[in-house]
Amino acid sequence: MLHFTQTEADNLVKLLHSDQLENIRLGLELAQSQNIDIQSFIEDMELLYAWMYPKEEGQSELATKIETIYTCTCLSLDKLGITYIPSQIKYLRSLQVLTLTKNLIQHIPEEIGELQQLIRLFLSENPLQQLPEAICMLTGLNSLSLDSCQLHSIPEGIRNLTQLDRLDISNNQMEHFPVDVCELSQLTDLFARENHFTTLPEQFRNLTHLKRLDLSDNKFSVFPEALYCLSQLEYLALHRNQLCTFSAQISKMTALQYLSLSENQLSDIPAEVFTLYNLGKLRLEKNQIRQVTMDLPALTRLTELNLSYNQLSELSPSIGRLNQLASLSVSNNQLTTLPVELQELTELTSLDLSHNSLTELNFAIHHLTKLRQLSVIDNKLTFLPEEMGNLDGLELLYVSNNKLTDLPASFINLNKLRLLNIMENRFVKLPTVICEFTTLKHLFLGKNQLTELPPEMENLKRLVWLEVEGNPLRSIPAVLLKLDSLSIVNLDSIQLLEVSPDIRHMKTMRQLSLKNNHLSDLPSEIILLTNLNKLWLEGNPIPAETITKIQSQLPDCEIFLQSEEDG
Repeated sequence: MLHFTQTEADNLVKLLHSDQLENIRLGLELAQSQNIDIQSFIEDMELLYAWMYPKEEGQSELATKIETIYTCTCLSLDKLGITYIPSQIKYLRSLQVLTLTKNLIQHIPEEIGELQQLIRLFLSENPLQQLPEAICMLTGLNSLSLDSCQLHSIPEGIRNLTQLDRLDISNNQMEHFPVDVCELSQLTDLFARENHFTTLPEQFRNLTHLKRLDLSDNKFSVFPEALYCLSQLEYLALHRNQLCTFSAQISKMTALQYLSLSENQLSDIPAEVFTLYNLGKLRLEKNQIRQVTMDLPALTRLTELNLSYNQLSELSPSIGRLNQLASLSVSNNQLTTLPVELQELTELTSLDLSHNSLTELNFAIHHLTKLRQLSVIDNKLTFLPEEMGNLDGLELLYVSNNKLTDLPASFINLNKLRLLNIMENRFVKLPTVICEFTTLKHLFLGKNQLTELPPEMENLKRLVWLEVEGNPLRSIPAVLLKLDSLSIVNLDSIQLLEVSPDIRHMKTMRQLSLKNNHLSDLPSEIILLTNLNKLWLEGNPIPAETITKIQSQLPDCEIFLQSEEDG
């Protein structure tokens, strides 16, 4: 194929736009005098345009197509099942941004190297397996995305992309970090997660402008020494590796604002971590940490700390020094008590104490007046402190799987509560205060010992989701018929013998679960629930013909007759 200069192309576009036969004739003579294969050029334009706009309806004029090709600056062809890039792509001389993510492209033509105006190239999620050296001729690139391309290596010439400030090589098959990437001194964002890296080359320390680095889901067992030299690094993700330890040199990384070391094999955290005064988020969950010492200058900017799924038997009283903390999770540890200094975390909006062995909340929880979400699931609590009623900003409260028999009367002040989970406790009667939560949208009461739901529940006009499974109710509580917003209800295992025809009044019902009861029939009125889209009936001796009839009359409703475990 012949290569036109920009001037030749411009002249041809102008001539083809003309309605005058004389100009068109002159254009053809010009093409012939310069030995330009006009027919091949036109065929190239048609092919390239069709590739660029596969869904275009109607037929554009040739001149319009040529002008579009030569002036196109941004082309996005995501998720279209494209299998190739045509060699004619070289004609997109004005192109600055090319996005081809989530296609089926296996080969990139060498001609891509002629797109000298290109600054951003996105090739993610294509089965490329290898890259042509021509990619390395795109010296104006500042962003290159190659994640999920089944790559085993990167061309050495990538070092020529000296303007690159963002590179994504995540989720590939590389075992060794490409040393030539270390020559890209302008990189600020590097994403290399989900490969098979065990070490980083010494030259990695040359990437002194890095601000964001993601090395998660690799195979590092030792914290890479080169990272300690990255004094401008603000975001570091090393979760899901095999790290056992790291050096006190981490204190050099004073620009860090986000550090994730979760899902490793750490048993100890160097005290120097708590000298990183710019740190805002610290994630240490799913390690083997037994103790956290914070007897050093406090992390005055730390807003999020996650220590869940470790082996902590106590929290240091110095945790109270983290006075900007907004989110704290210490779930799935071995805590039996809490330091009273926890009450000093007055900026907390989310506190997760779940899956420990707490018998009481032995701190002045009412000081945490900004708390919006509290979880104490799976502890050994027999009561909740009356002072919790002062948490009038609380929106989400999870207290399931404890030993509670009642809720404090002061809970009447929780006038912003949207979700309450008291499942798997020892309630034999619904606490009357629950009927005052007029903002409640989600209520989970399952696996208690309730035999009825009080008529006062009618006050819960905003309730959308209700679960009462595993309580010996024996019938569908009449008050449910008066909850006009109710759309998801779980009535599994409540010893139901029949469903009342009054169910027809539950017009807003979208999902209804009646699993593992003693139902041998359903009322014909169930077909009046025209909004119903899911109905669970497994574990009931209902005849097949009844199911078939309901299905025919509620064609938009999916009916489940066996558990997912059974296939």
